[in-house]
Formats: sequence, C-alpha cells, structure tokens
Amino acid sequence: MLQFGVLGSIVFLNLFWQVSMLLPLPEPCPKNMTAVGDFNMDRFLGRWYAYSMYPKLSGKMPSCMSIWYNKLEDNTHEVNIIELHDKVEFVKSSRRKIINIQTSGSYDVLGSVHNPDGVQMNILYTDYDSFAIRFMCIDDVNSIFSLQYVMIQFRKRNPTAEEAYAAEHLAKKAGIRLKSMKRVNQQGCPNDT
Repeated sequence: MLQFGVLGSIVFLNLFWQVSMLLPLPEPCPKNMTAVGDFNMDRFLGRWYAYSMYPKLSGKMPSCMSIWYNKLEDNTHEVNIIELHDKVEFVKSSRRKIINIQTSGSYDVLGSVHNPDGVQMNILYTDYDSFAIRFMCIDDVNSIFSLQYVMIQFRKRNPTAEEAYAAEHLAKKAGIRLKSMKRVNQQGCPNDT
C-alpha cells in the first residue's frame, strides 16, 4: 500500500480533487454515518437524476447527469453514469460493475480510473420511488484528511421544491455539508441523458 506523509497527503488529496467529485476535508471520515437498513437493490434499479453533489476543484459541475442501475442477464449489477461532456457537449457514458451489495445499504463500485480496486458507496437514505442520498468517504493513511462524495438524486429530472427540501433536510440531518454542494444542471437535456 502507498503511504504518504502529511505533505504527501496534502499533495495527493489536491491532485485527486482536481479530477474527481470528491471534497477534501481536514478531518477523518465521520464515524456516525449509517447507511439505510434493509436495502433492496432490485427496488433501487432504474434511472435516477443527479440533483446536487460536491463540485470539482475547478468548480465545474456535470450537466444532464443520469445514473442507471441495471441488473444484467447473469444476475450481476452495474451502474451507468451518463452526462454531457463539459467541453464539447457530447454524451459520455461510464459503466461500472457493482459487487458486494449489502442489505445494510452499501455496495462496491469497481473499475474507476482513480481507484481500479473499487470504492464502497453507501445509500444514506432512499424511499426508492423518488429520492436517494449516496455517500462515500476515503480516509488518507494518516487519518488527517478525508475525501468525501455525496450525491442527492431523484427519479425525476427536476424535482419539486418540496421534494428537494425534504431530501436536503435528511442530508443535513446525516451531517452532509450542504453548503459545499452544487446543483447539477438538468435544463434542456437531450433524451439520451
């Protein structure tokens, strides 16, 4: 395993944040984050739309992002993230295998460019029919910093203000830094996103 000193950790976290949607925080991962109990991946399958998430260092946010959870013919699962490319406005797609689905609300996503061994994603809240809050946190080896990922997502591309408020209230209750999150542009999106 690669180990960094304090300065190495700062450099690594800064570089990683520039290319990802992970927010570096000067604290270890929270110990009180709990995923939803009795998670049912079959009910979670289908299309979701990104509503808000942490931005990249550049401040850029994806546009027209949808997330498809699929069950394949061999009974395995995958997630397909579709969005408009931020520079040339073409639709890009990224498929990742999902393994180790737990009823506690966590699963592993494999094959990321930044972490080919995979990362554990947690569903903090979902009602399956309208919204979900996903959370991931990675501690650096010194437990000085952490990288956090949060997404609030809905089944509708543009939820009502009441739906958004209710989901944000639950995210805040879970300890999510709402002030650090930004909205994903879902206006004027092509049908294939």
